[in-house]
Amino acid sequence: MSTQASLVLNDGLATPVARTFVPRIPYGGPNQPAVWVYKAGVSPLAWPRIEVTMKRTTNGSTKVTPKVVVPYVTNDVVAGPKLVSTCYFDAASGGFIIPDVALQATIDDVYGFATSLMANAVFKTWVKDLEAAY
Repeated sequence: MSTQASLVLNDGLATPVARTFVPRIPYGGPNQPAVWVYKAGVSPLAWPRIEVTMKRTTNGSTKVTPKVVVPYVTNDVVAGPKLVSTCYFDAASGGFIIPDVALQATIDDVYGFATSLMANAVFKTWVKDLEAAY
């Protein structure tokens, strides 16, 4: 296994900005994905995150499953942070999951992060070398 390095991914702005996702949870086997977070927003509830799992299948192949999660959170002065919606790219569920109430900026970010994840050197190691990060 390789060390769980940070992921630098482009967001969905018209002129993309590179955002650094730092390791949060190391890969712990097929039931514990490696998790990276981009520490932006009013609380951890608002942090976009990347999750990657790797599982051996019964037919002798390996399944590498990425998930990109981009929440939209508002901050109420009295009640605190409130989750409004979450956009996903989830390979296990068949692709992008976009709520009707999602903001365009959140949709743009989930798309930007997902597409740049596929070209990221750390993620390529998972797929090309079947080497998970710990």
